[in-house]
Amino acid sequence: MTVTLRIDPAVIGVLADAVGSQAVRAAETIPATDPEGWVHLRVTADWPDEVPGRLIALGSRAEILGPPEVRERALTLARRVLERHGVL
Repeated sequence: MTVTLRIDPAVIGVLADAVGSQAVRAAETIPATDPEGWVHLRVTADWPDEVPGRLIALGSRAEILGPPEVRERALTLARRVLERHGVL
């Protein structure tokens, strides 16, 4: 599965922990002018069911841009975590 991300460059190492260093090394950098200086990447992972959960581990330092179904699954997981902790 290929996912497009917008990520704070300071957490690229955390991304490597989440998806694997080989996936990060093979990631395609997408040219973009980002207001926060973040990097836009296209990353391919071999385990599609785990991608949303692993990416939300990056918290507010990354944004899943696509595909929409991965973004929505990540949002659903994040909402469930907030509900579990009584925030929502």
